[in-house]
Amino acid sequence: MSNIWTPNTDEVRGTWIAMTHAPEAFDRWIEQIRASERQRAIDILDQETVHYGKTHSAKTACRTCDIMLAIQGEKQ
Repeated sequence: MSNIWTPNTDEVRGTWIAMTHAPEAFDRWIEQIRASERQRAIDILDQETVHYGKTHSAKTACRTCDIMLAIQGEKQ
């Protein structure tokens, strides 16, 4: 195992603010990263479960759809 130090989000935020004095810019940037990663997770799940090839009726409960909504933050 490597002893390489990896900063956490709060440490990066602190450095960003110290250098730019623009905390809003960091928050926008980190949210873009999170949105991108959420979409990437959904795309992988969709592809690997062959979910994109399925159809759903209003009466069908789809666990894959529930998971995707949870990833997007729309369902708890």
